Amino acid sequence: MKGLVYLSGEYQDLPLGELRGALRSMSSDLKIQEDRRPLIITDRPPHPDLAKRMGHCHFTGEIRYSCDPDINDIKRAVEELLVDISKNESVSFRVKSTARSKELASGNIFAQLEERLIKGPWKLRHRSSICKFFVVTDGGSVYIGWINSETDRSSLLSRRGPQMPYNRPVGMDPRMARAMTNLLGIPKGRVILDPFMGPGGLIMEAAILGYKCIGIERDPEILRGAEENILFTGLDDTIETNLGDCRNIIPDIIGKREKGLDCILTDPPFGKGSSTNGMEPLELMAEALGKAYNGLKKGSPVVFDTNDPEIHDKLEGYSVRETYPIRVHRSMTRYIIRMERK
Repeated sequence: MKGLVYLSGEYQDLPLGELRGALRSMSSDLKIQEDRRPLIITDRPPHPDLAKRMGHCHFTGEIRYSCDPDINDIKRAVEELLVDISKNESVSFRVKSTARSKELASGNIFAQLEERLIKGPWKLRHRSSICKFFVVTDGGSVYIGWINSETDRSSLLSRRGPQMPYNRPVGMDPRMARAMTNLLGIPKGRVILDPFMGPGGLIMEAAILGYKCIGIERDPEILRGAEENILFTGLDDTIETNLGDCRNIIPDIIGKREKGLDCILTDPPFGKGSSTNGMEPLELMAEALGKAYNGLKKGSPVVFDTNDPEIHDKLEGYSVRETYPIRVHRSMTRYIIRMERK
């Protein structure tokens, strides 16, 4: 039985990169058979934990039926899917369509299926259903099956800047922080260093995914704010915070750890509102990575964002493996970069 992953569509390549990283993190041998983004077909249903750990995914599930892109065929397939469902059980469904025809528009499919299900014999309960199924089409084929997991967007949104005790305009969005964490591709329990912690958005998402985190922040006010956020989310037992210049603190952190560090995950100060104490941001980043070099093993991942897509030419000892452009607005593009220590 094949599986399905339905990715978010706001970025071209990052969601697929996050998916691959999440599978590495979970030590999963799940195979991607078809890349029809945002629709991904896999060789079997994904583990339910996959969607729960991702930031740029809608849901995962198991494909039970495929049919031609015809509304009547879709209705028949849905009725076959539900034939074994008890009349006492509630059902709900999600429709995703990138087809251009009006007949296959998400709204039209949803309305027609809802009209059919309301007539029974099933109980349609979108907010409190026991069984959830999906109908997905890109105009070529239609896939119908059971949802086994959904991304918890409400939880992610609850940690956005305005919802937290301490907020800064340059804070990392939780969904992006989750995607960057997954790009690391490492098993939970490993140690992550964030040398430019800021309000703590990145390492909070990493801690939620089961990583041990060490953060460094040079601004006392921002550090206090980050600690307030960390305490607010109940993650103070898994995140260690440090005040000071990361270039001075990183050697001390490495010296105290027999096994060194597993990776670096950070949002360095490249924005206009960021403080670098008079240094060029790139120079500061290069020095921080230089200090961390001996504490990382060969192949250890480093994930960060930047406004300079050619930054790899200026960072010695690391090789770029993946680059994902993120358009902020017409005149600004950010880049999520995954490097590895040589």
